Amino acid sequence: MKKTITLLTLLSIMLSVTAQTVDMNDATFRQLYEEPVSQEWMTKLEPYAHQVSNDVDNPLSEKVYMLYPRMTDDDKNTPTGKKLKDLLLANLLRDPLRWQPAIDTDFKDLEGNAHKLADYRGKYVLLDFWASWCRPCIMALPEIRSLTEKYKDKLIIVSINLDGDIDKWRQVAEKHNISWTNLSDGGTDHSGIFTQYMGVGIPYFILISPDGNVMVRWEGYGSDNTYIEKRITRYMK
Repeated sequence: MKKTITLLTLLSIMLSVTAQTVDMNDATFRQLYEEPVSQEWMTKLEPYAHQVSNDVDNPLSEKVYMLYPRMTDDDKNTPTGKKLKDLLLANLLRDPLRWQPAIDTDFKDLEGNAHKLADYRGKYVLLDFWASWCRPCIMALPEIRSLTEKYKDKLIIVSINLDGDIDKWRQVAEKHNISWTNLSDGGTDHSGIFTQYMGVGIPYFILISPDGNVMVRWEGYGSDNTYIEKRITRYMK
């Protein structure tokens, strides 16, 4: 009898947690983007903040963390504001680029044409920082080529060369048939937009949402030929 009660109690808790799970299509959540910040607004945000604070890779995270900067210092010092601050601020500080607008700059392709990351708004964008001398970068190219075709309706892969030498860049791009978007801002692994994105080693990948916000970033490439795909499909809808 005691076991039955325990199981029933556990089932009740599980159903309760499921019922509290919310998503970005929820009408109340959509209202948070339209209404001015107020005590009621913060109260509405609180359950969403609880959800993403325990699961930073939740698809809802980007939207929730982008709402937080709407609050003023006075808002954050209210009792509800302090709760939201405790739930969200630690993750924002842990990775100051994540859930923030993507950094953009002036890029050029091998033909000298100008490009901006904003040109690709509306699709997911995967930045691939690479150089001719980086063996793991070259190892990643076959998978990148495959992904450009497989996810062409929702994903743009932008390979950003860090050689700082257009001749080296052109030579390796032709050798490995880099036919997808292939740009450079003229920087290297010690300068330019790579350092603005807090890059240290390459290959270095950054996934940007269709809204233009940084979703996740990581360094390195594994031996699995679905290494990149496994990471980005956790975030792409």
